[in-house]
Amino acid sequence: IRNILVSNMDLKELYLAQNNLEEDGAQAMKRALEHHKKLKILDISGNNIAYEGLKFLKMIFRKSQKLEQLYMSENKLGSEGFVDALESLKDNKIRVLTLAWNDI
Repeated sequence: IRNILVSNMDLKELYLAQNNLEEDGAQAMKRALEHHKKLKILDISGNNIAYEGLKFLKMIFRKSQKLEQLYMSENKLGSEGFVDALESLKDNKIRVLTLAWNDI
């Protein structure tokens, strides 16, 4: 999957919900998507990503300034992760953001 993501720089939508990615998966996503600037929709709901995993994802959020829809429900971000996620998205044009069921 990583090779496909790295080689497809025109990727605009990525749906990875319910894959139990956790922190290791979040780190792998960072490496695979850190140079993608056209990503508009990212669904990483239901992946048990906690605050430690969010640290890797924040780079994706900052670099993907075209990101319009972010689905992050059913993870384990907590209050601190919720605030960090919002801060890292401040330069994006987010139209849809879901953060339900995150132990906030």
